[in-house]
Amino acid sequence: MKEYFFWMDSNIIRYIPQPAQRILAQHYIEKNNGKIVYYSAEELIATPKQLGLREKLTRTKEINGFIFFTIKQFGYQEEFDFILMKNMLNKGLELHFAREEYSILNLKELEEKFNWLYLYFYSNKSSNLRLFKQKYSILKSIPDTTVSY
Repeated sequence: MKEYFFWMDSNIIRYIPQPAQRILAQHYIEKNNGKIVYYSAEELIATPKQLGLREKLTRTKEINGFIFFTIKQFGYQEEFDFILMKNMLNKGLELHFAREEYSILNLKELEEKFNWLYLYFYSNKSSNLRLFKQKYSILKSIPDTTVSY
């Protein structure tokens, strides 16, 4: 059975408490023949740069990978952190995401899933959502017309 480090999402603990995040992660990783052997979370102030996670990567050995609560944990800064993902995969670590029920097992999969991750990240940024809502409200204000051909 594979062993994983669960990295909780500190940014959403007020909405989804730690026990709920852990239950969901445990359920997902068990479906993938794994078990959680360690767990931790980022200090709230450090979530954009994932400083705690980066430090854990230098000290944590003999695990098969990490399970995160959500893919959004790689996007709490201005840009999605593909570099951190790539570094983890280069170390032979699998990446699993409980909320999305999504996994990236190697660099080839990261390359294959790059477009999906890119679109997922940028479509969920609040600034992009505001812009979309503005454009959509303009579209709704255009009167319906029937065109005859």
